[in-house]
Amino acid sequence: MSAAPPSTGAPDSRTIVDALDEVRRRIRAHAGDVEVVAISGEGDVLLAFSGTCSSCPAQAMTLGAAVLPALERLPGVRTIVAQGMNVSPAAMKRIRTMFGTETIKREG
Repeated sequence: MSAAPPSTGAPDSRTIVDALDEVRRRIRAHAGDVEVVAISGEGDVLLAFSGTCSSCPAQAMTLGAAVLPALERLPGVRTIVAQGMNVSPAAMKRIRTMFGTETIKREG
């Protein structure tokens, strides 16, 4: 799970899907995908990995290195959670530090 800085108004699903497009192209090259399951009015985004990603041991690295950075920069995104993934905040911090994708701070 990732917590982005608070903002006003949740993004719509088209905005989220557009932000994920580049990431999805790379994931699909490995016969996997990441899909938007739900977006709350408060900006909480629920995702699901599918295809080969659903059982991939590198799923947490994909989330931390590619998916979270793509979505955290969007205004209105509060949290990002992937269904069925249970990664401690400390482990996600280590993954993100290793890949150089620490939480993105938005201006404003």
